[in-house]
Amino acid sequence: MKDLVLFYFFLMLITSSTTAQWNRSEFNEIQPFNNELSIGGGVHTTGWDVNISYGFIKHNSRTLQFTASFSEIKHIKEKEQTYETLSIIGGATKAFIYGKRNNFYIGKLGYSEKIYLSGKDDGGMFSLAWVYGGNVNFGLLKPYYLNLIYRNSGGQPTIRAEKFNEDNAQKFLTPQEVDGPAGPSYGWGELLIEPGFSLKSALLIDWGGNNSFMKDIEVGLNADFFFNDISLMIFNQNYPIFVNLYIHRHLGNRW
Repeated sequence: MKDLVLFYFFLMLITSSTTAQWNRSEFNEIQPFNNELSIGGGVHTTGWDVNISYGFIKHNSRTLQFTASFSEIKHIKEKEQTYETLSIIGGATKAFIYGKRNNFYIGKLGYSEKIYLSGKDDGGMFSLAWVYGGNVNFGLLKPYYLNLIYRNSGGQPTIRAEKFNEDNAQKFLTPQEVDGPAGPSYGWGELLIEPGFSLKSALLIDWGGNNSFMKDIEVGLNADFFFNDISLMIFNQNYPIFVNLYIHRHLGNRW
């Protein structure tokens, strides 16, 4: 957390310094485009993200964006592990996460602004922009299912896909009784919704800001806030706030 806070202040320092320089400079006033549409995604320190954005180019130095995104957040203590046994349904056992209770996904709808800190160009060189904004979050908790091994009176094993509960707690938390994860198709009918919001601040490198074909990289800090602790793990402490460093790549079109 200390490193994230230091990064945030470093990011704000760069932004403030460059903004002051931008205010003293003259932009190319040519504005050949009014709108832009991009798709993209990337990774953050505890997961991944995909997004789509529609932007209104208000000025050569300012773009307003409306964004929809979908991401996954993992607990910092998650660790996949396997055991040196063969699966009873054939092949080697698959890695699973010990002590995991739920997967957590976030759908976001939000607004952001791009403030260009250096003038857009016509020759394919890059421009630097500050991006800031916020989202309404729709957190989705999906139970994590494991293939648990049960044996009848004759010792014949069978597999049951189950989520964690009080009745199967001992078996769920005994690695020798697990035949790997049940797969991503389980649990979608049992989603719990956790509302929240998020804020972000980032630096964006835009290659050819006055070109019709968009291509940029965004690096920044994002914080997701929820009203309840998000139950991801059985034993580890769970939190209502997730702060991540992220990097995104966007491609799109301007017209």
